[in-house]
Amino acid sequence: MKLCLRDRRAPRSYFHLILLLAIAGGALFGCRGNSAELFPKDWNVNDPPGPHPQSLETPSSASVSASIVGGLQRQADCSLTYFDFSYTAGPTAVTVTPHSQIANYEKILHDAANLETMPGWFPEGCADASPGVTSRPLLFLGIARDGRELVAVPGASGVVTSGLKIDGSFTPPATQATPIPPVSLLSGDLNRAGNADLISINSNGSRSSMTVFLGKGDGTFQPGIDYALPGANARYGVLDDMNGDGILDLLVSSESPALVFSIFIGNGDGTFQPPQTFTPAEANTHSNVAFTTADVNGDGARDIVTAQGQIFLGNGDGIRYTRMSQAAFPPILTATNGFAPSIVAADFNHDGITDLATDDGLTVRIYLGNGNGTFTAGQVYPAISNSGFLTATDLDGDGNVDLWSGNAGNGVYGGDASLPHVAYALMGNGDGTFQGVPGLPETGFAGASFAEVQPVRDAAANLALSAPSPSKLSVASGQTAAPFSVTVSSPSGTAQSVSFACSGLPALATCSFQPNLVNLSATVISSPVSVTIGTASSAVVVPGRRFLPPSEWPMPLLVCGLLALPIALFRARSRRARWAVSACLLLLVFTPLGGCMNNSSSSLPPNFTGTPPGIYAVTVTAVGATTVSAPSTLTLTVTAP
Repeated sequence: MKLCLRDRRAPRSYFHLILLLAIAGGALFGCRGNSAELFPKDWNVNDPPGPHPQSLETPSSASVSASIVGGLQRQADCSLTYFDFSYTAGPTAVTVTPHSQIANYEKILHDAANLETMPGWFPEGCADASPGVTSRPLLFLGIARDGRELVAVPGASGVVTSGLKIDGSFTPPATQATPIPPVSLLSGDLNRAGNADLISINSNGSRSSMTVFLGKGDGTFQPGIDYALPGANARYGVLDDMNGDGILDLLVSSESPALVFSIFIGNGDGTFQPPQTFTPAEANTHSNVAFTTADVNGDGARDIVTAQGQIFLGNGDGIRYTRMSQAAFPPILTATNGFAPSIVAADFNHDGITDLATDDGLTVRIYLGNGNGTFTAGQVYPAISNSGFLTATDLDGDGNVDLWSGNAGNGVYGGDASLPHVAYALMGNGDGTFQGVPGLPETGFAGASFAEVQPVRDAAANLALSAPSPSKLSVASGQTAAPFSVTVSSPSGTAQSVSFACSGLPALATCSFQPNLVNLSATVISSPVSVTIGTASSAVVVPGRRFLPPSEWPMPLLVCGLLALPIALFRARSRRARWAVSACLLLLVFTPLGGCMNNSSSSLPPNFTGTPPGIYAVTVTAVGATTVSAPSTLTLTVTAP
């Protein structure tokens, strides 16, 4: 069947949610230009401003070849139904062909994991928890009052929302305007009206803010209310009841030059009190580091835990926090993309204590809480090469928390932009360990057996890079930045020659290393390396002139003068004389426009040819004989010359 943008006809509702997931997750999230043009140009997800090691982009093309996409949808009885379909997309239409529908898929996940528990009874219910969940660049907002499945993504000029009606037909995408481009999104019931409200975290690299849109219950939203954030860069936020009054509060991290947590205490009517701020005074805290909120020390107050292991203990008022000297876990240096590592908090082993899980795109790590704010490292599991978003929920209804790696929320579970047709489930055993299975019936996990626990050794056990020192540099375009250093090490003592490379560099910038090659052995297990980043000189190409200056008019004026002289002397009144006068006047009029004809590109703006100003995440990678890469990321700010 064919979905045209004019009549908006769509397939029947039995696969409509997965259509949303495919279009939004596979074609929208992470793409810059919406090359498939499934929706208007404003339906567009920008790369987050500020540091991000890897941009998520889709190839530029006029159409998308046929793709098979699947996903899971929670039903009213808490069971999961699997849908899949193929679709092709062009500039004006989407063609969708449904294939299969499998009911009670929670039992398939359960059986594939060889669990000994009983599925399908859902002792804690099946609603996905939203407090403490980190903001994301794609949200499923649940079902509106008229039955539409709602989805939201950041667009070029605001948050773009749309949905599918209960009869399967599309609703036109609508843009909820924001003053600067949105980066990530949160959803919750801010005014306790029973509707999904929307929060957009906005940043353009020079300023940041957050915008609140109160939902009307029909899939539309009230005009946004904007709240300023300190600093130029922002990416992540969390909704949670931070002061225990039963009302959702908001934490947003922003940075420039230092990281600041802005704390917005909710009033219960969709508005917030003036923000309080908390500035962590420690290294390795940046606006591009995800965080979650949970009570990690059992005192009843919500605490902040970052995806790099820092813990900030709350005192219960939602405003004051104290840094714990002991981190929850060591810094993760192996993230594969700008959204990783992610972090979630839940009780994995039924001891009433908060546990943690992280996903860096390579490895899922489990950390079991000790009840006093400290954690013990648990099992480590292979991940899939997606963006690393984790959701903690009871997928199969056996009473144990499971982990879903992919886009998920409000009863929808699927892949993400990196792997729209693939997802990964870690099914909980109830004791803090998990059994890995493919979350969708897709044979995309080459070489891995997910039906059993597969602990993997951290890549850093063979080859590791320290965090860069310093971790931030600033350089004017055309200049060379001050050197920074990293330390490469091989804790296992494996003899190997290690080379280095940089990624994420701005245009026309280069990295140089001293030394270029490091030889590690059982006696030399580490070595410092100096890294220097050079940028290209800047220049401005001035566009062609729109008008010739008067200095280039003498020749046309001379010609007109020679024509006018005999006419004046002899007072010619013939038709030829009148034509000569007309030709002269036309020559005078068109002379200044000669510059336009000489340069067809003269209407273009000046072209900057040097390294462009901006904030970049430069990743240094070490590669040795073990073929393991352990990246280390530096924040580079390039300023105008």
